[in-house]
Amino acid sequence: MFPDTVLRTERFVLRPFTPDDAHDTWASCVDPLTQRWLPLPRPYTPEEAMAWCTTGSHALRASGDGIHFAVAEPAGGRLVGTVGLKRTDWRVRTSEVGYWVSPWARGRGIAAEATRALATWLLAEQGFRRLELRAATGNTASQRVAAKAGLRREGVLRDAGFVHTGQVDLVVFSLVPGDLAVAPAENRSVVADGSPTEAELDGIEERAASASPGPWTPLLETRAGIGGASFLQVGAAGGAGDEELHLTRVTAGREVAGPDEQLDADLDFIASARQDVPRLLAEVRRLRAALAAENS
Repeated sequence: MFPDTVLRTERFVLRPFTPDDAHDTWASCVDPLTQRWLPLPRPYTPEEAMAWCTTGSHALRASGDGIHFAVAEPAGGRLVGTVGLKRTDWRVRTSEVGYWVSPWARGRGIAAEATRALATWLLAEQGFRRLELRAATGNTASQRVAAKAGLRREGVLRDAGFVHTGQVDLVVFSLVPGDLAVAPAENRSVVADGSPTEAELDGIEERAASASPGPWTPLLETRAGIGGASFLQVGAAGGAGDEELHLTRVTAGREVAGPDEQLDADLDFIASARQDVPRLLAEVRRLRAALAAENS
């Protein structure tokens, strides 16, 4: 089994769960967005939260299945999320990471920071050969976390996962020891939802500013695709009050960047939503601020 461990990042402490975390665990796990992608009990009761914090999370470490950390503020110790390992294969030295972030702490890059710290500990200090993440194809927020933490997208497992609405396809990401030499920011090309780089935002803004207001304007170089062009378009991710607009690269009939499941919706969006240039510029400004916040 894994040793009983406390890890520290620049902003947070990763420590074992305690009874003091029970209320915040319950409040996090009854949140609709958390429930949307995790097959947690429904309803999730305060008693179940207390059992997880006092016995369940610790028993999984003792069994050898993995290790589960409460991610907490260093000042005051309040829970802001969790990150952990599960389905550990000790013979081939692989494990699977999972995480959620408390509703009051979202938007701060917590999951990516905690995942990177856990990955470094697992691969560099515990001698493991592979860390894996599996996320539903529709769970683009989890995929962004994986990419920000430096994991590489490998492919899709069909009907391999389960959420409350039924079976789902899973996107697989992985990290191996050799990947640790690459800073997470350098791995932005594998971001699943096509989140733009700073340079791309500059180019989008420059072209959009010189375009005439009106229907949607293609802002990338011409490629085989819709009308002979590739597009940057505004789509939606998240749900249950946590919607987030983002830019996604798409071409007709082929995924450039984005979950397979999202491609048809993206094509429909281009056909029907038709954003004008002022709104696009406003979205670029918002994305630029979000990108700066993520990298701060």
